[in-house]
Amino acid sequence: MENENANLRLLARMEHKNPKKNFEIFEDRVVFNGNTILYDDIQTIEVMARTVNHSLIANQFMSTITFKTKDGTKKMHSLNGVSVFGLGTQKSQEEKALDLINKLYHLTAADVAKRHLAEIQKGNCLNYNKIEIDADKAIFNKAFNKQTVIDKSNFRNYVLVNDKDVFPVFIDAKGKEIAAQTTANMILMPYLLDELYG
Repeated sequence: MENENANLRLLARMEHKNPKKNFEIFEDRVVFNGNTILYDDIQTIEVMARTVNHSLIANQFMSTITFKTKDGTKKMHSLNGVSVFGLGTQKSQEEKALDLINKLYHLTAADVAKRHLAEIQKGNCLNYNKIEIDADKAIFNKAFNKQTVIDKSNFRNYVLVNDKDVFPVFIDAKGKEIAAQTTANMILMPYLLDELYG
């Protein structure tokens, strides 16, 4: 697989002292820890990144990028770090992870969104766990059977906020977050919704 990737244009690379954590972004795929994920095969991309403060003593950073392919297979990349009294790996791992996720958003997510958009424009409705999206509307299914619907009539009422470039959050005119009970493919939403309803 390495020889195959050698002929492709590398767009971005994150190097780590642990080679299993290296992450490469190519024009049509991502490669990490022996896994090659083709953009054509991606069903969802789910991103999680957060820092937990344990009193005043320790900070813990955790992040995962999970790819689910159309055959149901899941492959995950993670970066984690802990610092105690300011000493440790929490800050360095957080910086690496957020930089990687930012590149993933601008490179991989943009490309995958184009492929999903082509499916929607053919008349298909795509279901991303708690999000249903077609050419007319996007339905965000939330807890207690509540829904938020975004379409051409109300798209401009929502503001997109990026939380540390981790994943987008939509805020309505009243300042209320409308994200569904999932982060699956939220990283694609800015591209899809702006093209469909903007």
